[in-house]
Amino acid sequence: MSRRAGSALSRAGFLRLFQFKPVDGVIEAYTYSPWLDEFEEDADSRFTIEVDFFERFGPELADFDADGDVDLADAATLTVCLSGPDVPAAPGCEPADLDCDGDADLADAARLHRRFSPGGA
Repeated sequence: MSRRAGSALSRAGFLRLFQFKPVDGVIEAYTYSPWLDEFEEDADSRFTIEVDFFERFGPELADFDADGDVDLADAATLTVCLSGPDVPAAPGCEPADLDCDGDADLADAARLHRRFSPGGA
């Protein structure tokens, strides 16, 4: 919650809301007052932050067996789950969708490859 000291809206209880959109590679920020039931629309109140979610959080996402590295065991998990572009990932294979586009395909394999450490390092 933010307070606008010295403003006519200083008691309006504005909240900063964030919507995470991994597929689009963005975080959208909104400023809303439940007291007034309205959003603010100026550039400081509504904005977008570009984020490559995989690059930022990738190693943990691609380490399917949670052993601290991305290795052959993780590659095997992804291989079993490959469905192809625009073919929904099978039940239980959702973690293999590393680019968050609804499928497990070669784009996901490329993301795993970038984090691959065959020696377990």
